[in-house]
Amino acid sequence: MNFGLIEDSIDNNIINSFQSYEYLIAYDIIKSNNNLSSSIGFIHSQIENYKSDAFVFNIKKKFKIKSFNAYIGLENVGLVLNHYTSNNQNNPYKIQFGLDNIYLYNNFNFGYDLVYNQFVSTPIHIVSLSKKFSNYLKFRIGNSSNYKKLNAYNNYKDYIYGLSIGVTIYTDNNKAIDIGFLNLGPAGYVYGITMNF
Repeated sequence: MNFGLIEDSIDNNIINSFQSYEYLIAYDIIKSNNNLSSSIGFIHSQIENYKSDAFVFNIKKKFKIKSFNAYIGLENVGLVLNHYTSNNQNNPYKIQFGLDNIYLYNNFNFGYDLVYNQFVSTPIHIVSLSKKFSNYLKFRIGNSSNYKKLNAYNNYKDYIYGLSIGVTIYTDNNKAIDIGFLNLGPAGYVYGITMNF
């Protein structure tokens, strides 16, 4: 995930600017064919000259609620190998419950996620809408209750903060490339690219 160029400025005079990013390499331990999946991964993160590395573990269980697909997952449980600063902190774990494949008109799918993040005091609600245009292309758009924390101008722009847009490109041999963009309001945009092999 690329957080882009971050600028430290006062009255539009740039004092400092730097790049920030994160890389994740993950390996599936258990495949999801039995509705249970888990993975281990390695994360490298850098903000200016501050760097951190960690091993992480994720597990997800899928099940049905009536005709809806649902899941519950525990993510980002791990061990920090080196910290950004001398103030050592644990890896922030995340608990997530989701509903997806709720069909709307013309094969649009509605999804809902409830996320509890260890370092965020209130749960985050995420709604999404997706449509698969072919066997090779899927489009999605979403927003979260996080936008309320990004409000800055008290006008229509506040409602598009937290908005995310993405596409998934599928290959013939069931591999996928996922590209997503997220609006962080006055902080700018971030984008991420995920490749599943």
